[in-house]
Amino acid sequence: MDQENKTNQGETKQEITPASAPEDAVPPEKKPYSKKARAWAWVGIAFMVFLTIMYFYYFYSGLILHW
Repeated sequence: MDQENKTNQGETKQEITPASAPEDAVPPEKKPYSKKARAWAWVGIAFMVFLTIMYFYYFYSGLILHW
């Protein structure tokens, strides 16, 4: 009786299946970064390290308080 009421009201159980990737899907090949891009990345890292060192020097030496 209860099952008949649910089907009459449009409520039906649906099977839940996990999503699967299609077998023919191929991930795109990763292109390595150029040497120029890698060099600029290292320049950016060096610049950030320089700024960090300069900030800590001014902070711990107390020079920042003399402004």
